[in-house]
Amino acid sequence: MLDYANKSQQLFGIWSSGLFEFQFQYYKQPPFDAETKRLELLEKLNLIPGVALDKSKIYKRPSTSLDLFTDEAMLVKLLAAYDWFIDELHHCSVSG
Repeated sequence: MLDYANKSQQLFGIWSSGLFEFQFQYYKQPPFDAETKRLELLEKLNLIPGVALDKSKIYKRPSTSLDLFTDEAMLVKLLAAYDWFIDELHHCSVSG
């Protein structure tokens, strides 16, 4: 859970079953209330080898194996995508 500008935003879920869940369903705060921003995040995540999220998933909670991110290079790419996500939230809260 990310708290910013008196708001909370779920980013992802990690499950004991070994799944990493992308929680697009909960990305309701600006700027991610716009489909185009969620698609932009999806594109960044799909650059990670082993992640192949269909565009229809931006309203759901798709998942992948958590094992994928035991590879440091894959973890770095995941963190970069979510760093961008957080930067976009912050930029919107400051300018909006």
